[in-house]
Amino acid sequence: MEGGKPMIDHPKLLKCRELMKDEGLAATIAVSPENTLYFSECYLLTQTDLRLRLAMAVMPLDSDPAMIACKIESSSVEAETWIQDKRYYVEFQLSPIELLAQILEEKGLAGKRIGIETDYLMASYYVELIKRMPTTEFVLCTRLFEKVRMVKDEKEIALLANASRKTIKAFEAACMMTCPGDTEAMLAKRTVDNLLTLGADKLDFISLCSGPRTIEVHGMAGNDPLEDGEVLRVDFGGQYSHYLTDLARTAIIGKPNPKYVDIFERLAQVYVDTYPMLRPGVAACEVWQTAKENYAKQNLPFIMTLVGHGIGIGPHEMPVLSLREKQELLPGMLICYELSVHEEKRRMHHEELVLISENGPVLLSAPELNPHLLRIE
Repeated sequence: MEGGKPMIDHPKLLKCRELMKDEGLAATIAVSPENTLYFSECYLLTQTDLRLRLAMAVMPLDSDPAMIACKIESSSVEAETWIQDKRYYVEFQLSPIELLAQILEEKGLAGKRIGIETDYLMASYYVELIKRMPTTEFVLCTRLFEKVRMVKDEKEIALLANASRKTIKAFEAACMMTCPGDTEAMLAKRTVDNLLTLGADKLDFISLCSGPRTIEVHGMAGNDPLEDGEVLRVDFGGQYSHYLTDLARTAIIGKPNPKYVDIFERLAQVYVDTYPMLRPGVAACEVWQTAKENYAKQNLPFIMTLVGHGIGIGPHEMPVLSLREKQELLPGMLICYELSVHEEKRRMHHEELVLISENGPVLLSAPELNPHLLRIE
């Protein structure tokens, strides 16, 4: 029981079951760290670090869910998950797949059509599963889980809005602490220190490069000095209560180089002109197509495979704003809206967090829509 209600009424489970009905699934099994955390509300650190140590949330259509975890993690599971049926395997003595098969058989699911994250499950475990349950049809259900997660609730929106503002503040403050001649690594360290001071649980990632190295899409900060007149690009994010941020900025070092300023100003115009497309009813591919057309209007090369993506517990969630994604934008989606350009052997990049609301886009990571070059002086 949770809050006096039957477990079957848990909102995440109900959302999942509606989609399970549509796809004719008797059950779904969350295997990845992101989906196991999302549905069970239990965080297991070793699930990410040790792929053999599976944790799973088993969610039948017509019976109560079950949580599977390694016995060593039982204290965390008992303390955190809302799922009442908790099962444990002893590592190196009982396979987690054998325990899963026993639960599926117990719940009358052998021979049924079951969704599982086959794109995460290791091949050895998958082979073991289909040998153990040869009459059961296991199908990929990752997109179903993504659909459950793609519309955020008020708590998730508030958390990520606050986190995204802190993330940007960390870099802006680091820029003010930095001068031409300092190194990329010094700026990166200041950014990370600020991020943690402002409340992030940990750094998720940081790619920070200057000058010609800005073309390295996910290049690491090095000991290169920040040269006067050059550009610098950062793409980074932190983790806050298991949710992630992902934002990007471009800065000018010292005296601005007019050709770089011009390129960024044209990119900023594309960003502003495409922004109104982030509204309910617009397909993800339409946003991508509009961005492509706006690049041409500004005489900028367009090489982007995506111009934004959802975010939450995972770094790239549905919808991905790309050529072939037909999913329509819905109120409550959070989009990392990003545009970049590779010109004059430099890459410039701008990324914000945007809420899709009934009335159109709402910028969450900045006070106003104003893509501009930051300064390092």
